[in-house]
Amino acid sequence: MIRTHKLLLSGLLAFMLAPQSLLAQVPAEGMGSIEGIVTETRSGRSLGTVQVTIPQLRRGALTNPQGRFTISGVPAGSYTAEFSVLGFKSENRTVTVAAGQPVVVNVELAENVLSLDELVVTGTTTNVRQREVGTAVSQIDAKDIAMVRGASGLGQALQGQVPGLMMSQSGPQPGSAPVISLRGRKSISQGDEPLFFVDGVRMYARATGATGSGSGGMPFNPIAHIKPEDIERVEVVRGAAATTLYGTEASNGVIQIFTRRGSSDLPTRWDASVTAGANTLQWPGPDDKSINPDGLGYFNCVDRVDVKGVVYGDITCPKDGDWVKPGLIQRYHLGVSGGLGTFTYALSGHLGDEDAPIDGSGNDYYAGVDHVGYSRDGGVRANFGMSFTPSIHADWISSLSMNTARWVPVGSASESVWSAPMQRGTGGSIRLPAGDPNAGALATGLHFSELDAMDYRRQIMTGFNLSQVVNSSFDHKVAFGYDLSDVNGEHWYHYGHISYLTGRYQVSSWEARTTTFDYSANYRARLMGGELSSTTSAGFQANRESIQSWGQTGTEYSVFFEVPLLSNASIRTVNNDRKSAVVNAGGYLQQVLGYKDYLFVTAGLRLDGNSASGSGMGVQAYPKLSVSYVLSDMDFWPSETFELFRLRGAVGEAGKAPGAFDAVKSWASIVSGDGIGGFTTGALGNPDLGPERSREFELGFDGSLYGGRVTTEVTGFLQRTFDALVPMQYPPSQGFLSPQPTNVGTLQNKGMEANLGLGLLRLKNYSWDTDLMMTLLRSEAIDLDGEEIAYGFSEFSGSRGWVREGYPIPAIFGTRITNPDAIADPILETDSYYGPAIPTHTFGFRTSLTIHNNLTVSAFGEYQGGSYIQNQTGQRMVLNGTFTPCFDALHAEAQMYAGDPTAYNQLSAIDRAKCSANANNQSPDRWYEKNDFFRLRSVNLDYTLPVHLIPGAQSASLGLSASNLLTITDYWGNDPESRSSADLPSIDYHAMPGYKTYTASLNVTF
Repeated sequence: MIRTHKLLLSGLLAFMLAPQSLLAQVPAEGMGSIEGIVTETRSGRSLGTVQVTIPQLRRGALTNPQGRFTISGVPAGSYTAEFSVLGFKSENRTVTVAAGQPVVVNVELAENVLSLDELVVTGTTTNVRQREVGTAVSQIDAKDIAMVRGASGLGQALQGQVPGLMMSQSGPQPGSAPVISLRGRKSISQGDEPLFFVDGVRMYARATGATGSGSGGMPFNPIAHIKPEDIERVEVVRGAAATTLYGTEASNGVIQIFTRRGSSDLPTRWDASVTAGANTLQWPGPDDKSINPDGLGYFNCVDRVDVKGVVYGDITCPKDGDWVKPGLIQRYHLGVSGGLGTFTYALSGHLGDEDAPIDGSGNDYYAGVDHVGYSRDGGVRANFGMSFTPSIHADWISSLSMNTARWVPVGSASESVWSAPMQRGTGGSIRLPAGDPNAGALATGLHFSELDAMDYRRQIMTGFNLSQVVNSSFDHKVAFGYDLSDVNGEHWYHYGHISYLTGRYQVSSWEARTTTFDYSANYRARLMGGELSSTTSAGFQANRESIQSWGQTGTEYSVFFEVPLLSNASIRTVNNDRKSAVVNAGGYLQQVLGYKDYLFVTAGLRLDGNSASGSGMGVQAYPKLSVSYVLSDMDFWPSETFELFRLRGAVGEAGKAPGAFDAVKSWASIVSGDGIGGFTTGALGNPDLGPERSREFELGFDGSLYGGRVTTEVTGFLQRTFDALVPMQYPPSQGFLSPQPTNVGTLQNKGMEANLGLGLLRLKNYSWDTDLMMTLLRSEAIDLDGEEIAYGFSEFSGSRGWVREGYPIPAIFGTRITNPDAIADPILETDSYYGPAIPTHTFGFRTSLTIHNNLTVSAFGEYQGGSYIQNQTGQRMVLNGTFTPCFDALHAEAQMYAGDPTAYNQLSAIDRAKCSANANNQSPDRWYEKNDFFRLRSVNLDYTLPVHLIPGAQSASLGLSASNLLTITDYWGNDPESRSSADLPSIDYHAMPGYKTYTASLNVTF
């Protein structure tokens, strides 16, 4: 199927664009040509992908990996040739072309690692140079994203690229996607995800929630639909000081993705890539094979022995005795870009197929199935541009992505516990189903559910903008956008299922539609004889987000149905049926004053309204002020060595709107035992409910030394969220028992972000670059009006985090062993503070070594520390007698009960508290552990192939990538990054270990 789709897609694109491609290749008689080599100034190494253009003729070329270029069919005359590539200073050369003769132009480009003249959009809503912006704006270009060859989507590609960016994910299954936050948690109840824009179109980019309950459905973030191959660059602004002009919903930051565009100045360009590889599981539990010989049982399901010496296997164990089986990966991408006259285009398509590394062949239901879970996806993207006149330009962007995911059955319910080693062993809770010779007996091993957990996902995005440059002083733009994301789930527990003998069919649907309108205008002027520049910007933005969801369940099927229908169920239940719509609109005004191009002051104001606020709330005002001072442009600065230094500072406010119905008094319908309808109270409502307001102070500096050999960016920030929405319990006498969100809280995040770039080696045939990153974060709930908010509460497991005044957001509290290392009985302190649930410090590195300009070896590693997680995997396995790291302690405990306390008396207090088979001594909150870890996230090798190997190719490369090769941690659970849910960051409960991924890619440009 993949191959057929690939051929159809290739044929369609070729049919559409063959006339333009052929036209561009027709030689012109009596003309000359321009050719040459582009190299790097310091080392002399050749530079590939440099754009060489002649604007007067709208002609150009890209240099090949050897730095060579040729522009043929150039009429005789004098022209200006422009040479540009990201990361280097542009050069212009005047060339004179004679008919029938080539002109040789060899150019050297100087590295410009930290450029203040690059244009950015995010944070200001219009194009400005970096030097004018007083806040930290991180840019990630296509080259940096391409280094993460194994990334299946944008979320993985952004991992570790930006200081302050954090991700949490409830599972590594193919098709899942992470929840992203910037600079910590800023809200208790309204989420922490930043706003996402794709080419100026706002998209829904929050976790959609699992579509199946206890059956393997995974939360999904629509950013997974965006493929790294389509991205030109990503801009990230991380706080309220930079996002003021985005208004009431921007306090969590803004991430803007810019996809590839075509160019009329360059020849038609085709890009194709093929990727193949495999997933396998990381090793769960301690690395010490002497106490954890089979990875908590994941890598063995034959003849396992519990702590009592009882041998137990598994009724569904594959013949090879191992549930882990490499899951195959294949991905295909094809793109074309170019232009004809004033029309430009960039089209692309992708197909992907990825399996979970889980072998279910030991279960009759999965007989003949290679892998239990998989993800199949495909999509197309089309970007068009048209200049109607020299001053009027239009762009149209559109994309369609579709995905089918079959989830590995995981979760807390016993019917879907593949990844729950806590259910294994003689102490497990699963019984053999009816029809088994030993029906009703304890299933001593793992049980694969006879379950299909399917999700069908789709995203449609389109946007149109029209811009006019009236003159050098005035320009304006209007833009419209539409984004649709939906998920349809079908979870079918087959007739005869161990927990649902008569079958159970659960159907769910979720849909989000986002429409946007944006108008902006800019007026530029020079004052004081040109020494003072002025840019005045104004605009209006509006968006509407509507969400609807519903779900139904059918049970009690009288006979076997291979294809389930709700109509065949004897009992049908409506689980939910919800609809909501929120409108946000506002206008802004911004003034930028620049003095002699080295000192810039920016002041802005956003007036904003949101329909979710109470009726008593009016328009909200969000101000900002920033300063950027480029000291290295001053005459006194030692620019020969320290060529760039800039100070920047900003203060600004942004907001976070309440939920759609938080301000509304509501009731819920009920049915009595006699079938009589009625209603009961829901939420109290609050007409004065308004948005949370975040005020942020940011200070930082950027510097570059020794010709870009050393670069640094350092930012300190202090952010306070006022009027935080806190769930308050009002007096029952008012008749409403549900907590009501109320603007009473004050939250704080403060920290520092730093990035140090080192050009360690600059030779003609060798270069070595390293980036070091650091993020320090401290959060605190300053004021909650006396409330204590349970965060991530699980009634079944007895685990929870808390939001409490004076502690991080959220904080972990539980029973602490105050004498953990003492050889004594444990001393227990209940409701004791352990620490935060999210990391307080992160250190990362990226390093890249290039040899002979055609072989690049790169690696990325990251350390996270300071947080705690509850290891319920270990706790439940101890109760089952199957947690091998506790076997020595469990044996000692058993000997003590038998009358010989010798070995038990040598145990530490922590081992006595945790490694106990006595259910009265076991509780989940004794199992909070530090989950500090270092992970080698990726190792990549890219080799530029000789061009002549592939006829007609401008360039070709082979890439090998390995992800998550090494993990160093003292954590004893599945994985230090395991989460039972992406929004419950403190529990490792029925979570799958992470994946190791190996891929090989062939990338060709024609």
